[in-house]
Amino acid sequence: MEDTIDINAVDVNKDLSNTNTVLEFFLVSLGKHLSLTPKQALSLLANNFKFLAHILAKGVKGVFEPVTYWYQDIYANTAHLIQLIMKDKEHNVNLVQQACKAGFLSRSIEVCQWCCRFYSKLAYEFADHNMIHLAWEWFTSDSGGLTACVNGLKRHPDISESCISVLVQYARYNMIEMFTIHLKSVCPEPRDHLNIMKDLFKPLTESKFTKEEISTSGIIDAWLDTTLKYSENDPEISKDTRF
Repeated sequence: MEDTIDINAVDVNKDLSNTNTVLEFFLVSLGKHLSLTPKQALSLLANNFKFLAHILAKGVKGVFEPVTYWYQDIYANTAHLIQLIMKDKEHNVNLVQQACKAGFLSRSIEVCQWCCRFYSKLAYEFADHNMIHLAWEWFTSDSGGLTACVNGLKRHPDISESCISVLVQYARYNMIEMFTIHLKSVCPEPRDHLNIMKDLFKPLTESKFTKEEISTSGIIDAWLDTTLKYSENDPEISKDTRF
């Protein structure tokens, strides 16, 4: 993070809604919920957020409550975070998304669900402030949010509805592309692809927000064609793998 800030002047007890930069937002929120000094919080953001990613995915010495509370806090302050992002959106859109994505891969299903809620709200705000095109590029990139979200779904199949919420918010102008091209690209193995389609099928077709779009856009037809091709090419795919 490249914001200029006096690290010694950061108050971790400050209300997040009163922070002035993206960097201060992260230092205050992490310091508060992980019981860190500003300097310690800053160290978590080094090396492309490597140390922060470890905590988000594995907890604080295996304890996940601080991580859950952190996601809840930044979720509650997403609207303010968006205002900070807009100060340098070309840089901050990707930075914020990259910093927080390891929650998708958490061993804790509760952390994973709150991560999904945060990204769903973040994408909604991006769309509302004309930044969804920037967010979409990151989300569908090789190391972006789609890959992390799908891998989280593989670990925690019960988060399918939360996962759908994230995907739909990011793909509001690219639904067909999301659920055909990009979903397949992050699941190149036929069995993985089939299993992810199975996990997503019910919440997609039952949600009032996606049911009509899925039915009329050709996504279901594309999924059925893909399933038939996989079944024809791999006789060992059992009936319970088909949908």
